[in-house]
Amino acid sequence: MKFIDTVTLFAGFFVDEKHHVKAKEVVAAIAEGKVRDAVYSDYVLDELLTLARAKKGAAVSNEILEEIANSEIKMEKVEQRHLSLAMELFKSYEKLSFTDCTTVALMLDLGIKEIYSFDKGFDSVAKIVRLEEL
Repeated sequence: MKFIDTVTLFAGFFVDEKHHVKAKEVVAAIAEGKVRDAVYSDYVLDELLTLARAKKGAAVSNEILEEIANSEIKMEKVEQRHLSLAMELFKSYEKLSFTDCTTVALMLDLGIKEIYSFDKGFDSVAKIVRLEEL
């Protein structure tokens, strides 16, 4: 199983994003079934849609919502146990946002070791390997 981060999903949708080419390859591979068991969280979905709406507008964010909802990527829900760990992680990892900390907590709980992300903050977490491309 591999986790897919907000920044990778966002960059995959928009050609004007710095990491668009690599991100689009990852997103396309997931859509085509070449990368199996890709997951994201409800917090990542929230962050993705909020970012898309702020930068690209309501119509675009609604399109992304529909595309994600109809994709093969599985959404995992952040639960109380993940939030408790995320709060502790947030105090320890200065380079991670709170959403990133929920991602780490969820990954640790589910035994996921790899994340598609361009966010180098994840490099500070010893048990996680950050992937930028296939």
